[in-house]
Amino acid sequence: MSEGNTPAEKPASHGSSGNKHRRPRHGRNKQKKNGKDSNDSNRGPNRNSKNRSRKNKKNNKNGNGRQLFLEIKKLTNEIKPITVNGKVVEDISGSVNDHIHSLIEDKANEESIYLTFMVQPSDPDFPYDLDFLNVSLEIPQTYPKRAPSPTITVLNDEIPKGFSANIEIGFRQIVATVLHNRSAGKGSKKGNESNSDKQEEEIKVVGGNDLLGMMKTLDKYLEKFLSMKRRETVKIVKVIKKYDEDAKAQELEKKRRQEEKKRKKQLEAQAVDEESLKKRNEEVEKFKQRLQDSNLRIFKDNSKATVFKLDLAFQEESFSIEIENSKEITYDKLPVKLTVPKAYLSSLKKPLKLELDMSSQYNLKMMSSLEDQNSQVIFGKLINNMAANFDYMASDVAKINCGDNTNELRSITSQLNEFIENIQKFIGMRADFVKWYEDRKILNKKLLIEQQTDR
Repeated sequence: MSEGNTPAEKPASHGSSGNKHRRPRHGRNKQKKNGKDSNDSNRGPNRNSKNRSRKNKKNNKNGNGRQLFLEIKKLTNEIKPITVNGKVVEDISGSVNDHIHSLIEDKANEESIYLTFMVQPSDPDFPYDLDFLNVSLEIPQTYPKRAPSPTITVLNDEIPKGFSANIEIGFRQIVATVLHNRSAGKGSKKGNESNSDKQEEEIKVVGGNDLLGMMKTLDKYLEKFLSMKRRETVKIVKVIKKYDEDAKAQELEKKRRQEEKKRKKQLEAQAVDEESLKKRNEEVEKFKQRLQDSNLRIFKDNSKATVFKLDLAFQEESFSIEIENSKEITYDKLPVKLTVPKAYLSSLKKPLKLELDMSSQYNLKMMSSLEDQNSQVIFGKLINNMAANFDYMASDVAKINCGDNTNELRSITSQLNEFIENIQKFIGMRADFVKWYEDRKILNKKLLIEQQTDR
């Protein structure tokens, strides 16, 4: 509304002299008021700018957190994760997105978000014998505002390390391209069209310049990455210098932490009793000889433990798990990971550890065959029961193996045999398993006493 149309500027009635005196007085008051408003408006930005700056800095994480969450939500709505920060999605109470949101909103938590996916190649003519690409996606909470950027780790055992590195390096190139597109203000489709006249090696992002676009672009270039010579990289248009510098700083910090861990492991290794370590190594060698026909291989060996991967065979040809209102799952072998600590036979707190090998294509197919979510939850609980009940037995065996009577030593093979022969009990509820296990121990002791008496 213009100054001439404001209520204060309307002409007064000529029939009243009181109105004539009120008009100029009202005008002076308005002028004074306008003067005050004018001064305040001049002071306002200077006085409040620091407060706004402090407020923006305080809310910076929350603002970034919202953008980060929306990108992750868009990704997980289209590509369902298997685990979130190491936790199987079936074990998460509430929705996956709610769980991720709580991790991001937790101000005390600055750790990255880790999502594990099984990505099935979308190309119907995909030439490699690969049903699923099993990857762990690390998303730093500083993304997308600051470095470091998202990275992946390939978990498939059947992909040689050199080619896994190609995929991981290729993904870094995809991320760099997405970041470049975002900084240049490109939309995904527009940006891709403008790249059509570039060299063939350049990355063309599929979908948007976000996490979902990164994963879709990985699917597009998967065949190309696998066909490269080992550790060959992909050319990109531009790499922002800022991200290069931040990446170098992150790499130096990573190396420093690795060196600290290495020194710590060396000190821990020296603390293990040498005699017990010798017995442990002899026991491991016997185990390797006895199960050499079970696809036994060393997955990891460090100062703390040796981790084996192997396929356990059942006494009968197969083992079936029947879940109500779902199809029966039939296993003809059980791919597992077995951890043998270096302090095995010397520490009660270091028994054997057994878990289902979730990087095995065989196990992944079994899980993906369960289309009903309720069936997946039940199956996940059975797997958890299996690991927990094996821990109970192994901890009890450790009391015998770490005792003074070496004649009572329970071998690694005997523990695995007890597990596979009674697997139906091991996947049951904890209370039922403990009762069965303890009753069985009492019965075995009675039989042993009777045998000694007969002699």
